[in-house]
Amino acid sequence: MACNENKNRWSRWRPSGRILVYDDVGASGNMINFLNLSNRHYIPVEKAKVRARRWFITYVGYTNEKGYFSCNGRFRRPANYSIVWETSKFDIRNGTFGQAYYNGPKIRGNWNLTITGGKSLRFATIFRAACRYQYWNIGGLKRPNVWSKIKYSYYHRNKRHGEFSGINWGNWDFTGTLPNIRLFGQVNHSWVLTNELYSTTIHETAHASHIELMNAGEIQFSQVSNFIVESWADAVEWYITKIEYNWLGNSNFDNPFAPYNYQYRFVDNKQNWTISLASSSDYSPIFIDLVDNYNQTSRFGTSYPNDIINSYTMHNIKQLLKHVYGLYSLKNKLKANKPYGVTDNDIDNQLSIY
Repeated sequence: MACNENKNRWSRWRPSGRILVYDDVGASGNMINFLNLSNRHYIPVEKAKVRARRWFITYVGYTNEKGYFSCNGRFRRPANYSIVWETSKFDIRNGTFGQAYYNGPKIRGNWNLTITGGKSLRFATIFRAACRYQYWNIGGLKRPNVWSKIKYSYYHRNKRHGEFSGINWGNWDFTGTLPNIRLFGQVNHSWVLTNELYSTTIHETAHASHIELMNAGEIQFSQVSNFIVESWADAVEWYITKIEYNWLGNSNFDNPFAPYNYQYRFVDNKQNWTISLASSSDYSPIFIDLVDNYNQTSRFGTSYPNDIINSYTMHNIKQLLKHVYGLYSLKNKLKANKPYGVTDNDIDNQLSIY
């Protein structure tokens, strides 16, 4: 009996398990069952690189759509689990230069992890957004394709005075050393919601794609007005974040026609924007209003943009961006590429607020 017990004890086993992460919005409806969730706020992390190591031997597995993984080898004894927050297209930094990891347990058996807080919650959220942009449905928009991996540097603190959270596009380098995108965990000393960190990651990645849309790259991009740069990134943020949470079963996410008490009816007010912001901010819904079917004026009055056009698509606008530097060139390109039923006068009227 002792011999059989010892044999079973040291039989080979394959590292496997499941990786979930907390999300403030979470999954809804049929997606809860499809993703096999016991708590709708604990959603799968797909494509995570999970390592199992014992001495000099390391086996690797990648999580699937439902968060499950199985490594490519077997051990007899316990192994150290970990997650490396990277793919072939990007990596996430812990600060400016250090690679982001999750160091798991040394065990013999499955590793089932639910990430609920701390740096790892933010690493996983940034990872989800970057994966969406690089690998999954983004509605026909351009994915960034840089010379080296995109490097997202995450700082687990409040943004200090003089710092900026965003793309460091002057550091779009060949070496793969300098951080391209900086993200902070706190805004005004409050931790941001996971869906907000997700959408901010999308926003900053949109800048990377915008650079590559320009024929001359960074040189040409530097000539584009901040108003166009930030308003386009706002539109991409709105569009792709909505795709993500709609996919998770939240049909009313960022839906202005949802019930008034719905928490995520307006996200960052990107569709609920007042004229008073026009003179004080480079951020606007100018591109969103060409696509969505929601007119702020009809619901909130004339202090909001009169959004009468809804027949452009994000893909259409993306095609025009390489020739757009400011409002004048945007108007000309929109008029030269009008959808059926849209007139030059419609375009002039809608953009007159700017």
